[in-house]
Parts: sequence; structure tokens; C-alpha cells
Amino acid sequence: MSILFPLMGNTMVILGITMLAIASFKVGDLLQRLPNQQLHRSWQFLRLLILLFILGYTGFSLMNWNSYVDWTHMLVPVVFFGGAIFVLLVCSLSLKTTRVVQQVYSLQKQAITDPLMGIFNRRYLDRRLGEEVLLCRDSHRPLTLMMLDIDHFKRVNDTYGHPVGDLVLKALGQTLIRHTRNSDVVARYGGEEIAVLLPGTSGAEARVLADRLHQEIGKLRVPLPEQGSQPRPPLRFSVSIGVAGCNAGNADAGHLLQAADLALYQAKETGRDRVACCPDLRLAVASAN
Repeated sequence: MSILFPLMGNTMVILGITMLAIASFKVGDLLQRLPNQQLHRSWQFLRLLILLFILGYTGFSLMNWNSYVDWTHMLVPVVFFGGAIFVLLVCSLSLKTTRVVQQVYSLQKQAITDPLMGIFNRRYLDRRLGEEVLLCRDSHRPLTLMMLDIDHFKRVNDTYGHPVGDLVLKALGQTLIRHTRNSDVVARYGGEEIAVLLPGTSGAEARVLADRLHQEIGKLRVPLPEQGSQPRPPLRFSVSIGVAGCNAGNADAGHLLQAADLALYQAKETGRDRVACCPDLRLAVASAN
């Protein structure tokens, strides 16, 4: 028994320190996966506590090495060993849960994202449009919708090939993301047509944004592959933009889409490479019908 107690006590302390060290590494992995800064700081504080416990019990074990002679002396090693198991389990489960949540989020994002342009797809747009129309009615906040179409996009594909057309779509998608808010919904409506849903945005504000987007897109340059050994100048392209809005009194998803599409049609009919606004949603719907 004189050998058993010191062996058990020393082993428990060493295993406890080892488990706390493993828990600290798991927290480090978890920190790399957390986007939220407040959570990040909380887990950093927990990791600091784990490191302090490791230092404390390392010092304790060195001071009390082979001093465990009976069950009463085993209390501290047993409690420390149990606490280390608890901390390791909590950190392991937290890391596993975070991985599962990230996988679910990634799958959900893939289901609502257009893989080529990196923006939302039509399915997500339809859902959000319905939700925002209801909020517009209930909260009496304005709602506007922009429809964008790349001018003569078929000519781009026919002249330069579909890979260059894909580069044009990617450049457009990234530009729209950079110049809109996180609360806005940028979605591929179909083909080269893009919808930008702007919650809480008045018609005047949407017009300012549409003009800015029109200018920024006009500055884009898409590099072209060399033809033989000769470099070619980058490709420029333009867009036509239609803007329509609604308020609590006339909010309707179908009518808003029709109005924005009519405004886009007007932009194309009057020469393309420009912004056209629907002055009144109800008049636009009546004209569309």
C-alpha cells in the first residue's frame, strides 16, 4: 500500500495535466472557427484559466511528489483528475458541436447560393421577397427592388466564349456585394439578370445606389485570354438597371417584381447602359397588365 498511493496520486496528477493540455489545444482549434469576437474573448479567457490550472497543478505535483500515503491524501489528486476530465469533455463537445454547426451552415449556404456568381439564388430571393413584403406592410417601412441586366451578354458569349462570360458574371456579382449592405439581398434572378432587394430603402435612396452601381460596373475590366501570343485589351461591359418600390399601402411581391421588370424594360428600350425608375408602383402594374 505504501507504493500504491504515491503511484495512484502521481498518475492522476500527470493524467489530469495531460488532459488539460489536450483541452487547451481543442480550445485553440475552436478559437479559429469562431467569427463572433465576444465568444472569441470568452473562450480565450477559459483557455487562460486552463493554462493557469496546468501551471498550478504542475507546481503542486512537484511539491507533493510521492507524498500520498493514504486515502485522505488522495482527495486533491482525485478532485483534480475529475475536474480535468470534465474540462476536456466540455471542450471536446464544444468543438464537435461547432464543427457540426459549421457543416450545417455550409450546406444551407450552398442551397441558397449561386455557385458561379457567389450571390443568392432565385429560391432565396423569392423567400426573402415574401418576408420583406410582409414586414413592409406591418412595420410601414419602404421596400425597393432593382433589376439589372448585362447589356448584349449573348454577344459577349458568342464573341469571347462562355468562360469569359462566366468571368463577367463573377465580376458583376462581387461588385454588387461590395457596394450593398449585409441586409440587402443580391440574387441571380435568371441568366444574366440580377435582382437587388433593398429593405428599408426609399425610392430616392435606391436611385442613388443604382446610379453608383451603374458607375462602378462601368469601371470594371475583365481580362481576356491571349489570342495566340498577342495580349488583348480587357473587356468592358455595361448594365441596364430598373428600380421600383412599394410601401405599406401597396406592398405586393408579384406587383413589385413586375414594376421593377417594367423599369428595366424601359432602360433597355431607351438605349441600355442606364438607370430607369418606376415612378409609381400602381401605374407600373397597370401598364404591365
